[in-house]
Amino acid sequence: MTRWMARLARTAVSDDWDSYLDDNGGKPASVQLDLGIARSTPVTGYDSVAWLRVAMRMPTLDGLSSNKEFQDIKQIGDAAVAAVEDDGAAIFVGRVTTGGQRMFYFYAMDVEHVSRAATQVMQQFPAYQFAVGGKSDPQWNTYWRVLYPSAAAQQRMSNRDVLRALAERGDDHDTPRIIEHFAYFKTAAGRQAFISAVEKQGFAVRLGDPNPQGEFPLLFSREDKPAAIDSITDGLVPLIDENQGVYDGWGCEVVK
Repeated sequence: MTRWMARLARTAVSDDWDSYLDDNGGKPASVQLDLGIARSTPVTGYDSVAWLRVAMRMPTLDGLSSNKEFQDIKQIGDAAVAAVEDDGAAIFVGRVTTGGQRMFYFYAMDVEHVSRAATQVMQQFPAYQFAVGGKSDPQWNTYWRVLYPSAAAQQRMSNRDVLRALAERGDDHDTPRIIEHFAYFKTAAGRQAFISAVEKQGFAVRLGDPNPQGEFPLLFSREDKPAAIDSITDGLVPLIDENQGVYDGWGCEVVK
């Protein structure tokens, strides 16, 4: 391990971590990842993905982590990350909790280093079953396909931020009110096709003039509960995408 490589690893790692819930073959999955490192991938020299899989002893009924063993699982994760990342030998990029297991993902120059370090750490936790593994992944496909959120998941993360901001102002998320949504389309035809679909769902629409980038804006609104926003955007985002558009968020008044 050279000092240059260690410095490279520290530079690539970001403070922009976030989490989201997703579906994993019909089972809920909790994902936490370094979002900011996406701007640096693939990181030179870290051409292999390696993982540590830990079987939880007391997961919830839906296979996620429970409060009963929160501290134990946290200690395992903290110890494993510290050991594996030592001297810049690997980069911790995220974890997935699903089906009663937690997977820790690293990008490394040497999979064997990760396996040895993780195995040594797990000797401190004999009550937990675990497995280690890895493979060549120079394009960081595992990061993008397993950890990185889909467009719908990214929108749910954004929804969470807006709901938090509303809550800080005393909002009652269960009270219906007009919620406005915004989108941009590459073509007027795509925008019109989307309008035809959402008007059937009770949305009122207001067209905007093309912007300097040649995009066709649209504001559309409907009375809904903010508490139901995830199910609403889960339907809107793919429909907008199908019509060559980009969803640009939503807003509403605070209702107490």
